[in-house]
Amino acid sequence: MKTYLLLFLVFSLIIQISFGEGEQCGHQVNGTLCPNGLCCSKEGYCGTTKPYCGKGCQSQCDYVPPPTAPPPPYVPDVQCGRQVNGKLCPNGLCCSKEGFCGTTKPYCGKGCQSQCNYVPPPTAPPPPPYVPAVQCGRQVNGKLCPNGLCCSKEGFCGTTKPYCGKGCQSQCNYVPPPTAPPPPPYVPVLQCGHQANGKLCPNGLCCSKEGFCGTTEPYCDREKGCQSQCTLPAPAPAPTPTPPNPTIPRKVINILDAVI
Repeated sequence: MKTYLLLFLVFSLIIQISFGEGEQCGHQVNGTLCPNGLCCSKEGYCGTTKPYCGKGCQSQCDYVPPPTAPPPPYVPDVQCGRQVNGKLCPNGLCCSKEGFCGTTKPYCGKGCQSQCNYVPPPTAPPPPPYVPAVQCGRQVNGKLCPNGLCCSKEGFCGTTKPYCGKGCQSQCNYVPPPTAPPPPPYVPVLQCGHQANGKLCPNGLCCSKEGFCGTTEPYCDREKGCQSQCTLPAPAPAPTPTPPNPTIPRKVINILDAVI
């Protein structure tokens, strides 16, 4: 029994060391900070739980664990095409030869039944990188925060009211950088013609041989298979040039009057 207990303690110690936990810190070792932004407990050890980050914590006491990526949502198989009476896929997805909805080559390539030029909506920007707690102020010899961040009363860098408000030590009027404009809204591909039960395109757009709406030559040229509303938009008429206004010299007018 003692052997099993000893093995368990050794194994726990190895795990703590591998993650940076269990290392010494604080005034017990000349004010050393914990790696990876871990909290330093009253007793001078690194960790992330309440005994380390709560009462008596010496430094980096507001440890924030790095964000975990959520798992992708489950998408059930959606049927489409001739297998289910010509049903179209939602959100403009392609319908494969076998009658299932998707966005990759097996769905949108050879044998695709409908909506075969799927354009994915713009992706959201990646989440900001994880930034461990940064110390500042009198707690670390008056050090300023990077990028103009505020230094809180407790000596940590941030941008919200607890950092920039009451008790803020330095750089207390932080102005965030301007945000990028939102991406344009996603516009699904419009189908028409015999691929969509003879449906006409909105706003008088041409219907191509493949059954998609547009305004350029591949959509509107009858020789290339345009199905309906095949008239290309007429170009704007060019402005008519103004004829020059001829001026007749006064001497010529006098001669003409004398002849008449």
